[in-house]
Amino acid sequence: MIKIKKQYFPYVVKELNLLIIGDEKLSKFNEVFKYFHKTFFLEMTTFNVENLSSFVISNNINVIIINSKEHKDYVTTSLEHLIRIQDVKLGLCCLYDDKFKNELLVNISDIVFTPNASDNHLISKLYNLLHLVVDSTNEVKSGSKEISKGAYRDAFEIDVMIISEELHKAVQQIDDGDLSDEVFENIQKNISKVAQIVNGYMMSSDTIKKFIKMFDKFLKTFNKDNVKVENIDGFEYLARLVEDIAIFLDKYFIEKQFDDIYVVEDSLKNSFKFMKDTFDGSKPKESDSELEFF
Repeated sequence: MIKIKKQYFPYVVKELNLLIIGDEKLSKFNEVFKYFHKTFFLEMTTFNVENLSSFVISNNINVIIINSKEHKDYVTTSLEHLIRIQDVKLGLCCLYDDKFKNELLVNISDIVFTPNASDNHLISKLYNLLHLVVDSTNEVKSGSKEISKGAYRDAFEIDVMIISEELHKAVQQIDDGDLSDEVFENIQKNISKVAQIVNGYMMSSDTIKKFIKMFDKFLKTFNKDNVKVENIDGFEYLARLVEDIAIFLDKYFIEKQFDDIYVVEDSLKNSFKFMKDTFDGSKPKESDSELEFF
């Protein structure tokens, strides 16, 4: 069977682009990677992880392989967000001393291998993963023109994804205990961008437009230094609200899911009230105590 896979592997991946993220390029597997249409390498830096979505979209990446132990908690968050909204496959080159500590990274990976895997082992894994999805990346005809699937991603969607990624990053920072001015300035700046987007491109909900505008105004006047110690739980609810908005951007503008817009409206309004009451030291009403974030 491996002979058959090796024979057809070049045809399976010849139109696919590969991205390797890590500390080195895994040159041991160059005889495997050479069959891909293009192979890119990014070092595991904060900048590269923060801009991962835009790089993947701009270069039409189909497969990502990660091979570094460094920054794994942060890169896992970015990868989990990315594979939720992009049709990319994820591989993990697991180093021996890693001891599978990052279970989430292992669980979201489509294939796992070690640096000592043979070319045949890696070809077999990649072939099993990719041979059923190749048709979805092939070029399709529209009239007399051939248009690749990636061509439908325009600059607007890239901008939305970058804003969403920035908001997810800020949420992670707050969850990690970072309440610096820089974090809150980044949130306010990106919520202002969200307000411009929904005002200009969203036709189905005036409620969400008004809410985002109100939240933007709240952030511009919010002074985190005035929050009393007994009310610091409000930061947790602020993080969840920002996370909700980031998920809404993904669903509405990237995944084109419009069927639960009324649920989104209620969730955003209730979550905002719950957060504001907590910051103000008001005891939430019993009916508000079981609010669910979408």
